[in-house]
Amino acid sequence: MRFLKLLLAAHLAAGLSFIVVFLHYFQYPATIAILHILLLFCGLALLLLPCLYLQSKGNGAAIHIYILLALPAFDFVLILIYSANIISNIIWGGNITLQLVMAYVADLGELRKTLPALNLYLIALPIIYLLLVAGYRYLFRRYYESGSDYRLPTIRIASYSTLALLASVVMLQINFDREDPGIWGGEPISNLFLDYIPMFEYDPTLPALQSAANPDQEGQQPRTARQNRNIIIIMVDALRADHLKAYGYSRDTSPFLSALHNEGRLISVDMVHSTCSESACGILSTLTGNEFEQIRSNTTHLGNILQANGYTSSFIVTGNHAWGGLRTMYDADYFSDGETRENYSVNDDAGIIDDLQMLDLATQQPNFLYFHLYSAHDLGLRHRQFNQFEPFKPSFNPLATLFGSETDRHQQELNNYDNGILQADFFIAQIFAQLEDKGILHNSIVYITSDHGQAFGEHGHRGHTRFLYEEHIRIPLFIYDAQIDRYQNTQYATHIDIVPTVLETLAIEPLDNLAGLSLLQPVIDNRITQHRSTILNGWKLSLVKRGNLIYKHLWEGAAYRERTAEMLFEITADPDESMNILETAEGREIVELTTGMSNR
Repeated sequence: MRFLKLLLAAHLAAGLSFIVVFLHYFQYPATIAILHILLLFCGLALLLLPCLYLQSKGNGAAIHIYILLALPAFDFVLILIYSANIISNIIWGGNITLQLVMAYVADLGELRKTLPALNLYLIALPIIYLLLVAGYRYLFRRYYESGSDYRLPTIRIASYSTLALLASVVMLQINFDREDPGIWGGEPISNLFLDYIPMFEYDPTLPALQSAANPDQEGQQPRTARQNRNIIIIMVDALRADHLKAYGYSRDTSPFLSALHNEGRLISVDMVHSTCSESACGILSTLTGNEFEQIRSNTTHLGNILQANGYTSSFIVTGNHAWGGLRTMYDADYFSDGETRENYSVNDDAGIIDDLQMLDLATQQPNFLYFHLYSAHDLGLRHRQFNQFEPFKPSFNPLATLFGSETDRHQQELNNYDNGILQADFFIAQIFAQLEDKGILHNSIVYITSDHGQAFGEHGHRGHTRFLYEEHIRIPLFIYDAQIDRYQNTQYATHIDIVPTVLETLAIEPLDNLAGLSLLQPVIDNRITQHRSTILNGWKLSLVKRGNLIYKHLWEGAAYRERTAEMLFEITADPDESMNILETAEGREIVELTTGMSNR
């Protein structure tokens, strides 16, 4: 009996150690530690009940067999959950669900090519399981109280059984919804069973737009835009502006876009920042014209507005867009993502071209098309013909970390990234060609941008989701339009400016709650926008434009008054963000200007 108590205590101690480190590093609320330990206790208590029964019968051999079968399997599953959530939080900034696991397990072969760490992980798993079995065998032989004369009283078995069942009942009484986890949000075991990891709350007070195709009962007539131009947004995941020729990069990673730009058929906005350093927020802020704090899961977005004005809405994307609830929020007439394509990898942009080719686009009514490309992302499937810059290695490569110089590794990661951009440029060219073949390109306005950037160690960090330096949020914005001269602001923008630009272009009355500004209007001298990582206690940013100067006031914490770190940079003079001017007179003036907004 003492042996079983020690097993239970050891598991709870290990689980507590993990969850404390996990919530601290990934900045989840402390309440998930209590919930996690409650889950572990219930699972272990129920798992060990058969041991108590066998103990009462004095059957040591049966206990030995049961422990070697049940406990290594339990621990192995727990290690899988822990490790998968660590990887998921590093790459995507959130926990993983079983739905995502199943989608990517089917794509394991291709995923191993883009994520070399996965090969080591798959090799380590069977070794870990064998070590668990060997460890339990050793512990049982050394510490289990053997002997058939020891019998556990029935009353003790009943007591432990009742305790385990009561704990389970208490756990089940805590509210958990597959679409709204409530206080379970962030707890790694329970979050596996969510339909998706929710990022935006639902607001029942928000009104729904009446679709033009479905007038209301009072006989509302369908609305139509005065200019029925097709609107197309092409989002390239993790694309930095400073890795494109049009933004001053030494390499021509985007020959198609460069050619259009040089011919004057494509304009670029000089300074553009994403609202967040994470995909779901970057996508929704682009589509809604609002910053993160104002977005809800039922916020009206550009696709809804255009549908209500007689447009057909189509979302053709790569990756799994159940993430953050995006798939539901798109609310499109036509939708396809990487999970819905049987003949392509989840992260293969080639599937987008096939879907677009098969799509019967309406020519008698305008179209809204949203594309999301994955080629530049670490996990995007890369095609060999685009391996122009060599040598190259993926960013998530533990072997490269152990062997070779830091300088060489950095250059190999950049080469790999630039090859991905070259591939994205090719697929953008394919999209343009398909639109031209379908006869709609000539009457289309195309916006090409990114959801966020990507770091390669510039400030000691790699990837995205957690920080807000320029490498994380400085993105491109290109506009393809036959009336290119009407854009008066090509100097400064953020994600939230695309929607008001589209609405003014189409002469559609803008919604009252839009935070963005139309690029058809002159650039303003003074402006403050809010940016953030989506982690509750993570980094926030007030971006301040004062004339030709641009200040970045960064702070970390759930609220400004609770901040744990703070920085201020003026990025026109200091684009590398190396000089913190927080304590200067200039810095104090900017902080005073932004503090009121930070406290919202």
